[in-house]
Amino acid sequence: MAVIQGIWAELLKFSVRQRQPAQAVVCFQYSDQLRGESMTYANAIEPPIAGRPKSLGFIRNDLSGIHAPRHAAEVWRHALGLGHHYVYTVRPPVDVDSPIEYVLGVAAGLGVDVIVVFELGHVDDRPALICDRGFDLETVSPQGAWTRSSRLVSGEGA
Repeated sequence: MAVIQGIWAELLKFSVRQRQPAQAVVCFQYSDQLRGESMTYANAIEPPIAGRPKSLGFIRNDLSGIHAPRHAAEVWRHALGLGHHYVYTVRPPVDVDSPIEYVLGVAAGLGVDVIVVFELGHVDDRPALICDRGFDLETVSPQGAWTRSSRLVSGEGA
């Protein structure tokens, strides 16, 4: 158990317990001291199934605004509907200079095959920014798919 006190919130407990040999559940309780609210979050972490591509959701809060939670849910549903193993939804911090480079770093670190976005605007209407770095790109609205380029670009300036 870890207790961390801060100005806005206090993390009350953190535990990982094994449910199945291949699945762990991470639980933590978040308490907002100013509002007197407490919520428990649980996230099941499952291993990928062989043959299913791993996908990562990408939501930019500066573009989705108040619709970000709905967009994230639709990205998740879209990836699962395609039969992907959905790994995570990335929402880059607002102070990141390049949110696309941020998500590309996370995607490379997690070893995903596909990045799923709500709309093409999340990648600045340039699918090549994702595909030239070795990832497939899927959009929810309108539905579209771009495959990774045969020519891979490494580093910045892609």
